[in-house]
Order: sequence, then structure tokens, then C-alpha cells
Amino acid sequence: MKKKILALSLVFLILISLPFIWMFSREYILTNPDNRYRAPRVSPDAHEIRIDDYYSVNSISASFSILQYDDGENHVEFSDTIDKLNWNNEYIIAASKTDKLAVYSNDYYLIINKDTRESKEYDSVKQFENALKEKNIDLKLKRKVEFDWY
Repeated sequence: MKKKILALSLVFLILISLPFIWMFSREYILTNPDNRYRAPRVSPDAHEIRIDDYYSVNSISASFSILQYDDGENHVEFSDTIDKLNWNNEYIIAASKTDKLAVYSNDYYLIINKDTRESKEYDSVKQFENALKEKNIDLKLKRKVEFDWY
């Protein structure tokens, strides 16, 4: 009887821990094995993703990541809850949380012209995807963990 209870308890414990193992492996092992994109001493809540000489995403906590432009004279912050992003020579695209403190809040989307610093926000994925097609932007949003961290 004790062996049966012990076996059921072990099975229950394994079933409970599987989602946590899956989340950890998806975020850190499968996406970025061996932390190969990260400089020493950076963490998910203290790092910078450098887009170019002027644009960057600075993460100051697990939920606050600021997309900003800084050329020494001008400083512009586009969003402080960047969740996903990508860029090319002309545009930066990003997804940002609508509620800064809610991990599972809805996203809104940004398209930023790198030359003019002009940004446009979109409330839905459909609007965002239509704007990408109109501007001939062939980019897909990627999670921050997929970029180099400094």
C-alpha cells in the first residue's frame, strides 16, 4: 500500500513539474544553447540589445525593456515594455505589452522608420501585418532571447 502511494505521489510530482521543465528548456536551452549570444555577466533582467549605433533595447527588469534612440543630442523612447522585435536597414518592428505589470497582457505593435524616427502603433496583429505588406517589410517578430545581449 505504501509503495502504491509513493508511486502515485512520484507520478503526480512529475506531471506537475513537466510544464516548468518545458518552459525552461524552451526559453533557455532550445532558443539559445550555451548562452552563445550573451556577453558575460548579463541576465534576463539586465542587458542591452544593440540594433545599431543609435537604437537599442535596454532591459532594466524582467518586464521593462525600453526601445530607444540616442545619438548623444536626441533621446527618444518608443516603448518600455518590448516583448518581441526585429529590424532591417530601414525599419524596426516590435511588439509591446499594453499593461506594463501584466506578463500575459495583450500586445500592441510598432513600426519605426530608422531614418526619420517616425513610429506608428497598431492595436491588432491584422493591422500590423497589413502595414508590413504595404511597406514591403519582410520581417518576423522574434523573442528578445534570440538576440545578442550585452
